[in-house]
Amino acid sequence: MGGVFLGIALTALICGLFERDLHLKWWLMAPLGASAAQVFAVPGSPMSQPWPIIGGHALSALAGLIAFHEFGHTALGAGTAVALAVLLMVSLRALHPSGGGTALFVVIAQTTDWSFILFPVTVNAAVLVIVAIAYHHLTGVKYPQRQIVSATPHLLALHRFDPSDLEAALLGYNQALDISREDVEKLIEQTEMQAYMRLARKMTCGQIMVAKLRTIAPNTPLSFAEATMVRHDIKALPVVDSRRKLMGLLRLDDTLKSEPSLPAGQVMRQTYARVKPGDSATELLPILAKGDRRHVMVVDDEGRLEGMVSKSDLMRALFHAG
Repeated sequence: MGGVFLGIALTALICGLFERDLHLKWWLMAPLGASAAQVFAVPGSPMSQPWPIIGGHALSALAGLIAFHEFGHTALGAGTAVALAVLLMVSLRALHPSGGGTALFVVIAQTTDWSFILFPVTVNAAVLVIVAIAYHHLTGVKYPQRQIVSATPHLLALHRFDPSDLEAALLGYNQALDISREDVEKLIEQTEMQAYMRLARKMTCGQIMVAKLRTIAPNTPLSFAEATMVRHDIKALPVVDSRRKLMGLLRLDDTLKSEPSLPAGQVMRQTYARVKPGDSATELLPILAKGDRRHVMVVDDEGRLEGMVSKSDLMRALFHAG
C-alpha cells in the first residue's frame, strides 16, 4: 500500500511540475495506476521489470497514435490500438498489461501529438520505476530482478536438468508466465532438493559408501599415486597410516601440480568432509552440493577409514531410492 501511494504521489508531483511550466493538457496517465499496483505488489514478475513498464507504455502510446491517425476515434481505432500495442510489446519483449490501457487511452483522448509518447507516457513510467527501485531497495526487496542464466550446473550435478531444459519446457508451454524465469528455476531447484532430502532420510552414509577402496600411505610417491588413479580411473585416493587411520585425501589434480617424487603426505589435502557410517545420508547433500567437494570420507569413531561417497555414488543411490 505504501509503495503504491508513494509511486503515484511522487510521479504526480514531479510530472505536475512540467504541467505548470508547459501548460500541458495531459500530465499523468490513468493506466499508470495499474502499473503501480503491479510493480509494488509483484516486483518479481517479468512484466514488472523496468523495460516492460517503460518500453511497454511507450510502445503502446506509439500504437495508439498510429491507430488514431489511421482510423480516428472509432471502434476500429480502439481495437487496432490495443492489438498493435500487444504485438509491439511481445515482439520487443516488453509485455506489460497496462500498456493496452495506454494505447486505448490515446484513442479515447483523441491525442494527435507524437510528443505524447515522451511526455507524459515515457516520463511517467520512468519516474514510477525510479521510485519503485528506491522503495524496494529501502524495504529489502530485490528489484529489478535480473534474469541470469548460470554457467555452472545447479547444485553441481545433483540436479537432472540444466537451463536449456527449462528453456525448452517454457517454450513448449507456449503461454506467458507472470513469474520470472529465475524464480521458476529456483522453485524447481528447491523442489528437487526437498525430494532428494526425503529420499536421503531413508538411507545412511554406510549404505551408500564404497567400502572397498584403494588407499596409499603418506610416504607413497606421487608418481605411483597418479599412475594408480589413471589405471583404475579414479579421481582421489585416501591416505591412511598403518592402522588405517585417515590422514588425508589426494586428488588426481593435486598430483599434476607437484613434483612426481614428492611423498603423498606432503601434497595431500588435510581438510576434507567426513561423516560416520550411521549418519543420515541427508548429511551428504549440502556437502556435495558445494563446488569444491567431490568426495566425502566415511570414518568410524576413532578416525579409521570405513569408506568414501562420491557425487556419483549419492546420485545413483537417490535414483534407485526414487
